[in-house]
Amino acid sequence: AEEHNVLVVHSAGNNHLDIDVNPYYPSDVNFEDGKEMVENFVNVGSISKILDNNFISKFSDYGKENVDVFAPGDEIYTTNAVNKYTTNSGTSLAAPMVSGTAALIWLYYPTLTVQEVKHIILESGTPYDIEVLVPGGNGKKAKFSELSKSGKVLNVYNAMQMAKELSLQKKQIIKY
Repeated sequence: AEEHNVLVVHSAGNNHLDIDVNPYYPSDVNFEDGKEMVENFVNVGSISKILDNNFISKFSDYGKENVDVFAPGDEIYTTNAVNKYTTNSGTSLAAPMVSGTAALIWLYYPTLTVQEVKHIILESGTPYDIEVLVPGGNGKKAKFSELSKSGKVLNVYNAMQMAKELSLQKKQIIKY
């Protein structure tokens, strides 16, 4: 997939575990040496809509090395199996937020590489300097920034701005 400029977006899991310690597959990390094997894989955790110590969804997996970014995935208005609208929660609802952002980026800036799009998504996110309850941690708290690689929440606006900037820089380089 990486050789064909394809971004793989994966939901981190709903087991409220630290997946740095409890591997959850598929993964882009070799758990023997901790090194990232590919640069086209984004692992997405879930946040709630409440900006307090319950910011990370209580079910979401997390990990400073193995979760790349968080996105909304708690109480998302969606369809269900019987063709009705309802709210549902899970990292599988957070991952499409990232997929959709990547699709928007490529729609407007199709010359960007998969590595550039991943970088944009992770770097353009919104950081939060708050303490949160660690999912499954029995009341244990940690800095939000310590529970994922980027320490950020997906920010579509910032991602589009960063993609525009990078695309313009690439065009200027090609001109000269």
